[in-house]
Amino acid sequence: MKKLFFFFLLSIHFHATAVRVHCITHTPFQKLRVIKAWAQENNHTVSVTRSYVGEQLPDVSTFDFLIITGGPQNIWEIEKFPYLYDEIEFIERAIAHQKCVLGICLGMQLLSETLGAHIEKSPNKEIGFFPIELTEAGKQDPVFEGLPHKMCSFHWHAFMAGLPADAVVLATSGGCPRQAIRFTDRVYGFQFHMEAIKDSLVEFLGMFYDDEFRRHMIQTKEAMILFDLMVMSFFRYTPQRRYIQSPDAILGFGFNQMNERFKLMLTRIVEVGVGRSI
Repeated sequence: MKKLFFFFLLSIHFHATAVRVHCITHTPFQKLRVIKAWAQENNHTVSVTRSYVGEQLPDVSTFDFLIITGGPQNIWEIEKFPYLYDEIEFIERAIAHQKCVLGICLGMQLLSETLGAHIEKSPNKEIGFFPIELTEAGKQDPVFEGLPHKMCSFHWHAFMAGLPADAVVLATSGGCPRQAIRFTDRVYGFQFHMEAIKDSLVEFLGMFYDDEFRRHMIQTKEAMILFDLMVMSFFRYTPQRRYIQSPDAILGFGFNQMNERFKLMLTRIVEVGVGRSI
């Protein structure tokens, strides 16, 4: 009862207080629609840095909640993406200043590198919609409180985060044993993509099959390089295809429930992470 009352008071506070959210994106295809909708619904503000096109990262004093999104970049080949070095230093500063942090897919892997645990190949590559399952620790974690212990999510990855000494695995899947990690009380990572929306996937997957559409959508050299990396990632590191779905299967999935659950997770991370700094 005390725990529920604590979250009730926090929910009142955060509906009245704007949280400054800053996102780092890694491709031109990321629209952040679910994150922006959640922010608008809760009177929060969102700013964005596209470091892959040379935009400068902000001072850590300008935000409360840092979200590092996914992307096709490979940390094992970080010398090809030197801006990732800057991101790792930036994440380290954000954590040192007690900021609330969420890393998604590549973002989660950058978190593990920042905290001294190198990324690894996932036992299976996952592309499509597959369930994640909460561990016993996940069932007790406030971020997942009240959510089903087994939930379906979109996935697109061949690697997974390393596990620092004090980190706790909160969710797994059939193809990957590290789907959600609590790195610290304020720092979480999700390997899955509950922020994915159908419109973006329609655009992205359409580029595999429609050359004219591909030429229309990809108008810069940087965007073409990133897209080609995504295409290659579709086929690499695939010992078997049990966790890879067809585009038709992917686009036939219902996104709304997944997106709403992701919004709830964002709210919980803010309540727990930013709330500790109040």
